[in-house]
Amino acid sequence: MKICALICEFNPFHNGHKYLIDKLKALEYDHIIAIMSGNYVQRGEPAIISKKYRTEIALECGVDLVVEIPTIWAVSNAQTYASAAVDIANSLGCVDFLAFGSECGNIECLKKILIEVKKPEFSAVLKKQLSLGLTFAKAREIAVGVVCGNSNDAKILRESNNNLGIEYLNALEKIGSNIKPVTIKRDRKKFLSATEIRDLIKNKDLNIKNYIPKPSFDIISNYENKITDLYGSEKVILSCLRMLSQENILNLPDVNEGIENRIIKAVSSSTGLSEIFFKIKTKRYTMARIKRIILSAYLGITKDMQKNLPQYIRVLGMNEKGQKILKKAKSVASLPVVFEYSQIKKLDNFAQRIFQKECTCTDLYSLFSNEILPCGEEQKFKIIRR
Repeated sequence: MKICALICEFNPFHNGHKYLIDKLKALEYDHIIAIMSGNYVQRGEPAIISKKYRTEIALECGVDLVVEIPTIWAVSNAQTYASAAVDIANSLGCVDFLAFGSECGNIECLKKILIEVKKPEFSAVLKKQLSLGLTFAKAREIAVGVVCGNSNDAKILRESNNNLGIEYLNALEKIGSNIKPVTIKRDRKKFLSATEIRDLIKNKDLNIKNYIPKPSFDIISNYENKITDLYGSEKVILSCLRMLSQENILNLPDVNEGIENRIIKAVSSSTGLSEIFFKIKTKRYTMARIKRIILSAYLGITKDMQKNLPQYIRVLGMNEKGQKILKKAKSVASLPVVFEYSQIKKLDNFAQRIFQKECTCTDLYSLFSNEILPCGEEQKFKIIRR
């Protein structure tokens, strides 16, 4: 049994994801685990459909086991997100390979860039570039070019999935994991991006059926009222933001370097979320970072919550092969593997605090859609079985 973990959002699950899974199976990675973001994603938005439906789709499309990246880490920056997801994979104790899509499709190329990033002189060059007001990604690209003396090699960092892949490699190295990384080349010409597909969904364009597998299309078509949009809760988010103190804002993840002043000024002078985002945005502060900060403020996620790594592994769904993976993990996992709310109540205080925050985030999730659900959905969640 060759067990391969895939860190993902499936927001939504599209043909590019199906291609990646099929490619892994063709390479004889015969048991696939999806380590998937829950109801919120790294771009600082609610997932377009809930984790329940995304789990169902994943199991229909070749995944054997789905475990959750808790919201606290799912909406964090790339380094924190990668560290949490990789730690979940490693803590299962039975994962042989970690797979991800990348624009370059070359694991050795990504490893080479990581070597440059870890050189002692890199930090000083990076700090200098950041002081010029560049985004972290752009500053890192330039710093790598300076350190390795080859700007062509550094160009690999212009692509988002290459950047995230390097964070996965770094996270594996930091914890001394024996998991072997694998990357599959993303074909942008052949497959639409998740962003493009979400736009089609929100515009109710039936052409989406050409870009997503049938299980995705069926669920998205049948549950139109459950499609979420960040702006569906705009007034509620605005009311939350207007009640925040400067201290509250300073305690939000990724708030530093004076960005709290821009946030306070933008919130006090704006009448909508787009206006707030526009007023905070600079060359240095990317839109994704700003959205994560604003979403964290609304959900009540603070810096201290992200200081630790996840303290449990929550199973969202599985098939028969997934059951075999869990049977193997049962004797070797270094974190508790939980299936239901009653098991959470037996964990330590931090784990329970994290789960209670997950419950709150789920209670707020349906408010982004046209079908508002009562509170308590997280506690009642049942594992999806196929």
